[in-house]
Parts: sequence; structure tokens; C-alpha cells
Amino acid sequence: MIRTEEDMKWVQAMQAAGYTFAPVNVVGQAQLYYGDLLYADLNGDGVYGDSNDREFSGKSPLPKYNYGFNVDLEWKNFDFSMIWAGSAGMHYYFLETSYNASNISSRNAISAQVANDRYYYNATNPADPANRINGAYPRLTYQTTAINREMSDRWIYNASYLKLKKYPVRVYHPVPYRGTV
Repeated sequence: MIRTEEDMKWVQAMQAAGYTFAPVNVVGQAQLYYGDLLYADLNGDGVYGDSNDREFSGKSPLPKYNYGFNVDLEWKNFDFSMIWAGSAGMHYYFLETSYNASNISSRNAISAQVANDRYYYNATNPADPANRINGAYPRLTYQTTAINREMSDRWIYNASYLKLKKYPVRVYHPVPYRGTV
């Protein structure tokens, strides 16, 4: 991510040396700017983040393991049971407008998660107390910004889980038999 003036100077120096940045190679507030993501040049062709730099992640949305266990305990007049279930070894690609994407549009809001942890830098006033150069999410943009929505392992989340499905506690009050035998 382009976070500081030094980062921007590096981008400009790389462009002057003949390197390009995909999908946007023009530096400017409506183009490649502070708070935008930069992608690696994995194949060494001088183009950062083009389709030739994609690698297979080896991650799958299907779990490697599904598991579960239950516990049943009884003591005097108490019965306690739990059922746990989970899946492990699965990953989801998750970049959704209005949840974790930093682009806004008409009739779509952004989540509090993005609003509170997004990048912000006032280049005209580097001492601005509102600057947040260590934000986890890219800068806010209107409509779509191609560079911050490129497919990337940045948006792959570990989707493994363990959850408690059932947790009943029962107390038995035995009623004495009052009839005749």
C-alpha cells in the first residue's frame, strides 16, 4: 500500500525506470494514489500486479476436516449434554461491497470495520491528526477503484470454525408413584 510520501516517491521512481503498475499506472488522486494497494511483480516482467503475476494459492473453500463430538453427563437429578461441530482447513475469498471493500457508491454504505480501520492521509497537511497511515483497509473511493478490488490473497480468510450446537441442562424431579399396584 502506498502509505507515505516516501512510498509515493518509490512508485514514481519505479515508473521513471520503466516499471508499470496494473491495473492503473497513472499517479493521481483519481488514479494510483496514497492508500492504494500495490501488487507484486512475481514473474519479473516489470509490470506489477498484472494477470501474469497470479499464482495458485492452494487454498480451497472445501474443508479438509469435518469433526464433532458430544458430551453427556448425568449426576443425581441433573442431565447435562453438549454437541460441538466444526470444520477446518477451508478458506474463503471474501471481498464484498458494503462489508470489507473500501469503495462506496449510491445506496451502499461501508461497514464500521472499514470506516474505523481504513487508510487516510492528507498529503497537503502531513501533520493532520486525522491521518491514519497504518489502516488495514485501502482509502475510501467513490464507485469502483480497479486497483483496490483486484483479486489477491489479501482477501482470503481462514473460514475454519468450531461451534456449540446444543447445550441443554435438564433437572429431573421424579414424581413418586401414588397409584395402586
